[in-house]
Amino acid sequence: MTRWLLTLLMLCGLCAPALAEPGYRLVGDYRPLRASDQAVPADSFEQQLAARLLAQWQPGSALTLGAQPEGAVLYASRAAALTAGEGGLKNWAALRGQPFCVTAGSPHAETVARLYGGQPRAYPSTAHALNGLKLGECRAVVEDERLLRDIAGLPEWRRYNRLLPPLKTSVAELRAAPADPAEQAALEKVVATLRKSGELDSLTQTWVHEVAFQAYVLADTLDCH
Repeated sequence: MTRWLLTLLMLCGLCAPALAEPGYRLVGDYRPLRASDQAVPADSFEQQLAARLLAQWQPGSALTLGAQPEGAVLYASRAAALTAGEGGLKNWAALRGQPFCVTAGSPHAETVARLYGGQPRAYPSTAHALNGLKLGECRAVVEDERLLRDIAGLPEWRRYNRLLPPLKTSVAELRAAPADPAEQAALEKVVATLRKSGELDSLTQTWVHEVAFQAYVLADTLDCH
């Protein structure tokens, strides 16, 4: 038995490099389309983006992924706001002095507070922020336009389907940058290929649906208590 265990451990050691996590690290506070309230979800939008990139990029390369000023743009969206269809906000100006739900770390929070005097209320995930609106904890949820347009069209959100126009002054971006700046051109080509094939858009849409589903689950769980 001891010899078998030693052999198994040796085999696992040999297999470990192939099973290692992708060579990337997250930077910045912004986590778009965050469906979970875990600090760094084991399965996340960023993780799946990194896996797609690294699968087509140079073996052994490393990258940073997140809200950073440099790098290839993987995801970008303007800020928008979702409010109640009846009795909700008529426009952005009506947000002055009113609470709005937003994901922790979102760059939209500061912009909306500064421009319209809204009072941000931060939540651990995008799904939680959406649910805060249903719970009456805020007058509107301020999130990415890409997400909120889909949410507004869902039947379970028919009471909260008024979408305020997107803000050109607040654009959230998710970028990927190589550890070695000399590899930036190669990375840009990979991103262009993924965008042209529709993989980036498809993956983004998958996570839009995941956030919507998790918000539904949260609301349903609360309704049962």
